[in-house]
Amino acid sequence: MSVEDTALTKLDQAIAHLERALASRAQTGAASVKQVEQENAELRAALAKAKSAQSDLEERVRTVGTRLDGAIGELRSVLGA
Repeated sequence: MSVEDTALTKLDQAIAHLERALASRAQTGAASVKQVEQENAELRAALAKAKSAQSDLEERVRTVGTRLDGAIGELRSVLGA
């Protein structure tokens, strides 16, 4: 085998190695993107749930406030204030 043939063989091997490495990176990158998308979907769902819970709590606070105002008004009328 001549020097040129040896060099071409080594070059072909190096290119094949780089192609395998790139393919592996592409698969890893795609998996990472899918993982990030999944985490994003989970976080969006958790945020929606938290917003719903906040809305429910705000409504309860308004209800309790109204009831307390009513009770305070009744106490004032009973006490003659």
